[in-house]
Amino acid sequence: MWVAWIAASALAGTVEGGMQAAFFADGVGFVEDRLSGLDLSFEEDRVSAAVDCYDEVGVRDFNLEVPVRSVALGMSGEGLAVDVDFGEIHGEDMVVYGLDSDYLDSCVEFEGDLEYLSLVNGHLSLTLAPVVEDGGLGLEVVGTPVVEGELDTDIAWFPDDLVLAWFEEEIFAALADAVAASVPELAREYLGDALLDGQDYGDWSVGLALDDVAIDPSRLALGITPDVAWTGEDGCPDTSRTGGDPGRTPTLAFEAADGSSLAVGVTEAMLNELFQEAWRQGYFCFTEDNLAEFVDTVQDWFDPEVGDLRATVGLGEPPRVTVEADGIAAEFGDVEIHLTGEVDGARTEVVALRGDVSGVIDVGVDAGISSLTLSVRDLAFAIDELEADHLLSDDEDAEVELRHFVETQGAGMVGGLLDEVVLFNSLYYLWDMVLRVDAVNTTAGGVEVYLSLFDADDPEVDGTPPDTRVDVWRSGADGVALEWTATDDREGPLAFSYQLDGGGWSTWTDDAGAVITGVEPGAHTVEVTSRDAWLNEDPTPATVRFDLDSLPEQADARACGCGGSQAWLAWPLGLLGLRRRRRA
Repeated sequence: MWVAWIAASALAGTVEGGMQAAFFADGVGFVEDRLSGLDLSFEEDRVSAAVDCYDEVGVRDFNLEVPVRSVALGMSGEGLAVDVDFGEIHGEDMVVYGLDSDYLDSCVEFEGDLEYLSLVNGHLSLTLAPVVEDGGLGLEVVGTPVVEGELDTDIAWFPDDLVLAWFEEEIFAALADAVAASVPELAREYLGDALLDGQDYGDWSVGLALDDVAIDPSRLALGITPDVAWTGEDGCPDTSRTGGDPGRTPTLAFEAADGSSLAVGVTEAMLNELFQEAWRQGYFCFTEDNLAEFVDTVQDWFDPEVGDLRATVGLGEPPRVTVEADGIAAEFGDVEIHLTGEVDGARTEVVALRGDVSGVIDVGVDAGISSLTLSVRDLAFAIDELEADHLLSDDEDAEVELRHFVETQGAGMVGGLLDEVVLFNSLYYLWDMVLRVDAVNTTAGGVEVYLSLFDADDPEVDGTPPDTRVDVWRSGADGVALEWTATDDREGPLAFSYQLDGGGWSTWTDDAGAVITGVEPGAHTVEVTSRDAWLNEDPTPATVRFDLDSLPEQADARACGCGGSQAWLAWPLGLLGLRRRRRA
């Protein structure tokens, strides 16, 4: 493999677009490996040309079996240089002929069996220029391909050397044309279609159209326009709403390749379009059904006369993000939280709050669960309006303390909305290829994701799933504590997911266990599955059937390092410092 690497400051292979991608040296090397060792077949009715006084000299039933021994690809400003070394090229059972309509010259028509044709030490050189073709990547042949090698034939009743002098050049040209027609399609399969096909990612449907392409000795760069649609559940959508300025669309430098095969970048403007689409479809608007658990948690904050508490949360304007090297700054403007309850038989608003939430989102790769992750820091909730009737306390400082609580602790609730966004796996299987996310990098105006490519049968790719086991104890009056382990054929991180009574699998976690609360008395079934870093999932989840009443107690539920099933609701209510108001 040969690919020149030059400094980023000298790059010419740059493009624009909401999404951008780049193939690096390792990615080109992957394509080289995929093309090397292929066996190609070519068949033509005839290969011919006018030679001397002959109208046509050529071969009918032209056929060749062409083993590709090795392929070397190189990138330059002119295009993709392709050098192919062949094994022995062979064809047989053809007919060689010469036609001449002028009977007065010395060219005599002839026809004979071409028993076989072989080419040894064959070599092809050609240059392919990347172009945009029907929304995908096309590769056009630049100039004339060159084929070299040692040709040998066996022609019945006719001097081979004499015939070869007439049509050897045409045979080489036909071979060059046939290979040149095949190589672009083979290269496009790995450099274009496989990575630009539209797919569903979590709650998003993404279609990609190629708009721009450029090449230099360092990379093949692609500029892409996504067609993105939110397919998840709606909260309270209003598709007539529109957002503001989406932000920057810089040319991404992709300087942190570090051996990755390719990189995919999303600009600040594209991220804002994604947030705006989710906002228009109601993702950031949470209804009473969505917030039932939250309502149960805060019910005791209010006067006993307040019944049937209900909550809604929404954003009056779309989230806005600004991407810099140190993270993604997010602003959630015009956040509205409303709590209503039955008071004296009438539906009454007991809390109305409006404000702005801001924070910084960090994007990374969690090898433990083979996923891209989001973490939120520096959250702040600035309250513009707060009305709170029927509060827990008559203390004159109650509203001040409530405002302080919401601004310092309540921001975690809105931050939790981001934590619940469906995150993508960091490993993808496409046909017989594997894409693995190596790293995620934020830069001024964009997020860059670096990936490596593997053959599915590469020894580095693991195809053996782990085996899971789980132990179950009772935890408290209505809780079940799970502790799980798994064995695998390789060292490496394992992720786990569980479900109770077939109620739906939890998100993947690398915790050592979990505590499930609110379990009703009686018989239940818990299942736990595991998967390794290559997404091989245990086909036979560990299953335990138990009766809550007879389940042995766990001495210390915290010993398992469990993550609670309702951890996002664990607000530090004690910090509020409010006393329950009692009627006289």
